[in-house]
Amino acid sequence: MLLFALACTNSDDSTPSDSVPTVEGGEVVTLTTRDDVTIVADHWGASSGDRPAVVLVHMNPSGAWQRTDWPASFVQLLVDEDWAVIRPDRRGAGDSGGVAEDAYNTVKGSYDIEACVEHLQVAGFSELVIVSASNGTTSTWDYMGGAETEGWPQVTTAALISVVGTTTANTDMDAIPELPIWFGYPAFEADNNTRFEDANPGGWVFQEYDPGEHGTKLFADTPALETDITDWLKSQLP
Repeated sequence: MLLFALACTNSDDSTPSDSVPTVEGGEVVTLTTRDDVTIVADHWGASSGDRPAVVLVHMNPSGAWQRTDWPASFVQLLVDEDWAVIRPDRRGAGDSGGVAEDAYNTVKGSYDIEACVEHLQVAGFSELVIVSASNGTTSTWDYMGGAETEGWPQVTTAALISVVGTTTANTDMDAIPELPIWFGYPAFEADNNTRFEDANPGGWVFQEYDPGEHGTKLFADTPALETDITDWLKSQLP
């Protein structure tokens, strides 16, 4: 049984934490995107192919953020639900290849998610969930908006932490199918969510935290965040 290191993050403009707690189980996998970029990810399997699957999409790959920046305790909660979990290094980050800026300046970041979903399909899953932070929400938005056209498995629900200016840069707001989405953010980022609140088709919920910091740093500031996200996902999954 392998041990995977995870650490809490700071904002996109800071250096990731040196704290490295661990989560047991799973395997390191090497994936290839449709444009031949190598993506390295950690994968924890579920007990059967009829369980939900979760893709974790980390913060800015241009700022040294990588897959190990998700808090271990949060990953453990997802694994404890008997959900399959895959945690990739986005292109240009960590052990993956490619150009970091392509992950958010183009739709190519959605190809990273596509590769993860294809790997999950080998073992099977019942529902697809994406949890992302900061400009990881850009790749998530591009995947959700492109799924029908590309023939990708549709997302059942998503949790977006700290949406940013690039979230909808490549994919229009109205290109997203109607699905339940949870938006979480610190109080000082409330304005970032206004346009999403205005476009809410009815199934989006918004949770503000005060105090709080950007992206996955919010986990350290707000102990309830882990269970808030997990409980939301559970409420939306059959």
